Amino acid sequence: MGLIIPYKFEEEKRQAKLTGLTGMLLPLELMYAMELDKEIQKQIKVRPTQGYSDGKEIISLILLNLAGGEHVEDIKQLKGDIGFNELAKEASERMINPKIAERAKKRFRKLQEEGFPSPSAIHRYLFEFHDEQEEIRRQKSDQAAFIPKQNEHLQGLSKLNNFIAGYKQRIAPQETATLDQDATVIETSKSDALFCYKGYRSYQPINTYWHEQGIVIHSEFRDGNVPAGFQNLRILEESLESLPKGVKIVRFRADTAAYQHEILRYCEESKNKRFGRIEFAISCDVTAEFRKAVLKIEEPDWKPLKKNSKANMWKVTSNAQKSVLFLISLLHRPKQAHPPKKNLFIDILQFVSLLSQSKNKIHLSLNLFILKKSMAKNTKSLALSQT
Repeated sequence: MGLIIPYKFEEEKRQAKLTGLTGMLLPLELMYAMELDKEIQKQIKVRPTQGYSDGKEIISLILLNLAGGEHVEDIKQLKGDIGFNELAKEASERMINPKIAERAKKRFRKLQEEGFPSPSAIHRYLFEFHDEQEEIRRQKSDQAAFIPKQNEHLQGLSKLNNFIAGYKQRIAPQETATLDQDATVIETSKSDALFCYKGYRSYQPINTYWHEQGIVIHSEFRDGNVPAGFQNLRILEESLESLPKGVKIVRFRADTAAYQHEILRYCEESKNKRFGRIEFAISCDVTAEFRKAVLKIEEPDWKPLKKNSKANMWKVTSNAQKSVLFLISLLHRPKQAHPPKKNLFIDILQFVSLLSQSKNKIHLSLNLFILKKSMAKNTKSLALSQT
């Protein structure tokens, strides 16, 4: 009986400079083309004289992440790829002038530098970003949610991310920045990790994404027990500060964790000096009070909506003032065996405009896009700014 696949495989005993990670060459080339290595040396300053440089350590960790590594020990897979290991070493050396390259050799007392540091070297390097004094403050704190202050090396990482955002902005300028802010629960088996609201040990970093550029503009690592809505306004302010030159308009999107009066006021009342008023779309829970207020609206007060078929957008038939919209999300309706008829939603989708005034000089027209007949079953709505 012949072979199913008509090929004979033989194991090559020799070690050749081949690589199965050719897809990693493009990000490696990009990092050195943008002189990321030099910027790392400028901002991080963990290894000024001895051992692997800051540039080599950080770039190795970036490549490990891009290759799908989940643990520091996985760097052995990159070190074991002889071809890619050699390319990484050559790419690093060619960006350094001969005099600096000669000094770089003196950083190592015994062995010649390889393309990637060892797992133990990376562990020692990462520990430099840890501040033991902050751990002492954590133990003394009576607050369950604690966010350690960043040491100078972590602050350098933030500046490094701003450098990358600025580089992308120079290559492909964008005048609008739509920021998506969200916290992500990441389960872990680490014994010192804290429990999240889902009941397991985790971490819960909060990230702000710049939609138009497709990059993370801000990130903060947090313990699993830190609520997703903790200090969100500070995160928004720091994200705005991280935006490079050329951005003129900012829009903000977030889930219910960011549905906080201070954030709504900050965006609506133009409290940011650089960008002024920030349009927003923030999810909010349909609480008992919210549902009760909506159900009190009399039938004659509801106004119909018309849909612009070309733009595929809902349009208010009457003149709308500057407002905040509350939109009951169709995504949260109960699953049905058969989809409802199209005209059913046309019949029950209605609109109302209310004027809300307070002593704090907040004048907002609250437009409620709601599915009135499904109000009792919906649990989410969406707060939108409207011009």
